[in-house]
Amino acid sequence: MTISYYDDGTRASIRPTSFMTFLMLVNAVIAMTVLFAWTAISLYIVEPIAWATWMPVRRGTSFEELFEYPFVLLWLMPLAGVAGAWLGLKFGRRTFALTCAIIPVMLLALIFGWFYGAPPELR
Repeated sequence: MTISYYDDGTRASIRPTSFMTFLMLVNAVIAMTVLFAWTAISLYIVEPIAWATWMPVRRGTSFEELFEYPFVLLWLMPLAGVAGAWLGLKFGRRTFALTCAIIPVMLLALIFGWFYGAPPELR
């Protein structure tokens, strides 16, 4: 006789694949780089983010500016993606976890790819 503890719709946690771990690591590196090395990377990031959000982003930020709109896009969204992916894996929802891990990376890749890769007349 077997007993199943998952009859109520809950699922066992899923082990992350190497691709999922890579995406979560990329999100964490993006968030930590923005938070702790902002002055070094701001030369490359300020213009595309200001262009994409239509909001000014300053290169020198204070602690209060960490929680304002364009800047919070760069660090909170990847951290939320890591947290959502971890929760998705814990609750057995692989597609939700993958979606949470891919969306921040793809959105930032779209912004920077369009800004630096598209011809100037398309910006």
